[in-house]
Amino acid sequence: MCKADSSVLSMILTAKYRFHLPLERQLHLFKTMGYKIPKSTLKSWAIKACRSLQPLHELLQKTVLDCDYLGGDETIMNVLEKGRGKVRKDYVWGFKNREANLMFFHYREGSRSQKVLFDLLDNFKGAFQGVAFSAYRNLDKPPFNQRII
Repeated sequence: MCKADSSVLSMILTAKYRFHLPLERQLHLFKTMGYKIPKSTLKSWAIKACRSLQPLHELLQKTVLDCDYLGGDETIMNVLEKGRGKVRKDYVWGFKNREANLMFFHYREGSRSQKVLFDLLDNFKGAFQGVAFSAYRNLDKPPFNQRII
């Protein structure tokens, strides 16, 4: 059972994923407001909230990919390495269905590998617009060139 209501969970996830505010800093903010929340509790709330949103993310991904014209790009996301105090360069993929005006983001262990792209576009059929990244150029080759322009 979670003692935090949906507004608190929403605030935590928005701060973390939209404004890139790590849970450590959020703990400090809660503490300055007089709330002593254990780190393990805040982390558990964030994980459970994300898991509860998984079906919504899957539906969004399916809806975005269910089109005949898709835009896509991968971009750098700096990630703080746990316990090392160093930042590493990871990638997050973004895809947009212009007709539905919807977009989803995909993160797979920070990978920029073309396998991530190929797995995501496994059932896509239509035109794909991306930049000159080599993985996108490989969509012009079999087996993708049979269904992706």
